[in-house]
Amino acid sequence: MQRATGVFHFARSASGIHEVSIQRLTPPVDASGSISLELVAGKGLVAPSGQVERRQSDRGRTNRDRVLVLRLGGEVPADLGAWLTRDRESVDASDGMEFIQHLHGDTWGLVCVYVDRTRTSEAIEAIRTARPITSGAILLLSDSELRSDDRAAALDAGADDVLSGGIHLRELDARIRRALDSARRADVQQRASGETVAAVSGLLAQAEFESLLAERTSSAELRNFSLITVSASGSGVIETVLLESIRVESGDVMGRMGDAFGILLQDARAQQAEAFIARVQGELERRGVKESFRAEVLANPEESARISKLIA
Repeated sequence: MQRATGVFHFARSASGIHEVSIQRLTPPVDASGSISLELVAGKGLVAPSGQVERRQSDRGRTNRDRVLVLRLGGEVPADLGAWLTRDRESVDASDGMEFIQHLHGDTWGLVCVYVDRTRTSEAIEAIRTARPITSGAILLLSDSELRSDDRAAALDAGADDVLSGGIHLRELDARIRRALDSARRADVQQRASGETVAAVSGLLAQAEFESLLAERTSSAELRNFSLITVSASGSGVIETVLLESIRVESGDVMGRMGDAFGILLQDARAQQAEAFIARVQGELERRGVKESFRAEVLANPEESARISKLIA
């Protein structure tokens, strides 16, 4: 484009805008500086608007009464389709472009991708594309028995659940209810403290972190989390590694707790918090950093009394 050659930087900002910046090595004669473009799903590279699209400002809002069904390979069986659309307004899509257009055009409580085994890769890519666009529950469904690595890939891509190999309708109903409840918790989570959790980034000051911690402790929707307190000494690399390891989009936050760091891992059990600590230790070793730290895990609500004492 514009006869430019150079280094292409792909980035996604905290607000959700995808951007490609081209640092010119050979600039066109009529302009100088960098070329900046937004990468918009369904449109490609377009001139940057600098504005968050409606779907981004509405992210976190779901309509539980609407279901979007993407059919990849074969028709959805009549009994399964009736079950999915029972008490819900249903919209069908038969290809990826139509699917993305529907995701852009409205809010959805439930997004179902029905697939046969020959098109699982396409289904996984559809889920990967849909996940940043919708906060609705995403299910991958197949009457074929999907391979375990395909099921794992779908979950990694952002699916809330996978059902395959002779779907039982009562089980499907239970899975849908669980997925919708999970999406509802994400709704509340994104509105915590009067702003979306995704907007919380960086190291919070002690007062701000402890206030957020108290909110989560008393919230019926957000009370399931693990708190890790980390006392460290050394070069300070541990702070960088900890910040890089949390998942802000999932509601994780990090802040000061006196002389220590506090890491709140939303919806994480104690075992998952221990795995987080192990990953941090592994990353420090990979970087060749010999920095010692001491970590303690407190799981809420089981240890809410001890957490309350820490922030009293």
